[in-house]
Amino acid sequence: MGWIRTASIFGFILSAIALIYFFYSFISGLSSDPFADVLNNSQSEGDSLIFPIIMGLILFGAFFFFMFGFVKTGEKTNHNMLRRSSWMVYLSAAFILILVLVLSVKSVTNDYAASVGELNDQIDFSDFNFDSSDFGAGDFTGNAVGDITGEFFSSDMTFLLILFILGMLTFLVGIHLFYVSIAEHRDKIKFARPSAIFGLFTLNIIFLVAAMSIFLLLLLLTSGSFWVVFLTHISYMLGILTLVFMSFFLKDSSEKFEDGRASPPVPMRKMSYRN
Repeated sequence: MGWIRTASIFGFILSAIALIYFFYSFISGLSSDPFADVLNNSQSEGDSLIFPIIMGLILFGAFFFFMFGFVKTGEKTNHNMLRRSSWMVYLSAAFILILVLVLSVKSVTNDYAASVGELNDQIDFSDFNFDSSDFGAGDFTGNAVGDITGEFFSSDMTFLLILFILGMLTFLVGIHLFYVSIAEHRDKIKFARPSAIFGLFTLNIIFLVAAMSIFLLLLLLTSGSFWVVFLTHISYMLGILTLVFMSFFLKDSSEKFEDGRASPPVPMRKMSYRN
């Protein structure tokens, strides 16, 4: 079994997981994350990160094999933009995932530093009468400890957020080039046209949802939240449908280029000279 066929199988698996995820969240009435119960019941914030991190790494590994199928398809069809845009999508997604993990860890660390600072503020160190000569410094105060830890853990959050925005922009450029590349295979591989159409349409809905969410947050409005949730569910279902079409696209690509079912090239006729 070749790489493209393996990628199509991973695509169908991801589609099934996404569909189960959607129906579970819909039936249970969770508005954001079906793993919320696991996170809320965790004993500490550090422990609450373990489950989503493990699940994220597993799903992202499956996503790698899925995207690698398009890289191999681009090699088979001599389509450089499909091959390069596939790598662009995957690498930018990996970069965003790493940043999200770092930001999550630093958020927990910042909360821990803040709690340490509050604890130190509640302790009156003046009762201990520390001599500055014993430490080679001034008076030892809880405020100093809180200021030092808070400054240490929050100094580079802005830099990470800038990197996150740049990673998102790179991903958006790559995913648009990716769907355009798939559309250019409409005469060679089945399901190329619906994959590209539904993919681009889903991206436009996601942009609309993001714009509406930012608008509502800036104006502190809640009247339009229904449409944000509704369009989010619509974009999610369209995304699953796009994933299914892309999996069939890879399946047909595997049958043509790995199983040898593609039409063989027409051989060139030899010139014959008769006396």
